[in-house]
Amino acid sequence: MFNRFICIACGTKLQGNDFSCPKCHNTTSIIPLPPEMWEYDRDDGKKTATYLPVGWSSFDKALGGGLARSSMTTLCGDEGIGKSTLSLQIGDAVAQQGKSVFYVNTEEHKDVLVKRAQRLKTTSQNLVIEAGKTWQKFINELNMFRKRPDLIIVDSLSRFSDEEEKARPDTLPQIKRCGMQLLQLAKVSDWAVLTDVHTTKGGVMAGHKGLGYDSDVNLYLEKD
Repeated sequence: MFNRFICIACGTKLQGNDFSCPKCHNTTSIIPLPPEMWEYDRDDGKKTATYLPVGWSSFDKALGGGLARSSMTTLCGDEGIGKSTLSLQIGDAVAQQGKSVFYVNTEEHKDVLVKRAQRLKTTSQNLVIEAGKTWQKFINELNMFRKRPDLIIVDSLSRFSDEEEKARPDTLPQIKRCGMQLLQLAKVSDWAVLTDVHTTKGGVMAGHKGLGYDSDVNLYLEKD
């Protein structure tokens, strides 16, 4: 269990069981902080890029060594193109190497996800599968995660919502807010974060334009 946290709204670090930021008094922007990141300042410019290999040689080579740690990779494409399938396969491939993977799906029930994982044979014991649509549930599940995850997968960001954002789910303000929070979560840790994002009718990634530039890599799936 984590006992150190950070407020991604203002950057304040917290310790213990106080889940209200003493600086900005925010209660929903508190996220767990890996112990090794407690003394680390991400602005010192000394940390070199590290990667979490997926284990697929061509895929890892294209990404420069795998999924970037302390960063976020987006997997973008039309609905039904196979983002969820690929995400589960990536998670299982990493988990098969003994790494800890937390996969959360915001679109389907957990029993459906378990059956899909069984069908795809992506059932590594190191791959934890959960379902939930809200940022608050995601953080609660993450706080209860017994082993620090090496990889977090959110499928998909387009259906993620934060109760603090007044806009309705599935809207650009929600995608922007949750996307930037996930990005900050990656930046203050050494976790790799992979998230699926739908495309708009114009064929571009839905959500805040800056999110795409801040992601380490944007992968686009296209129909052949």
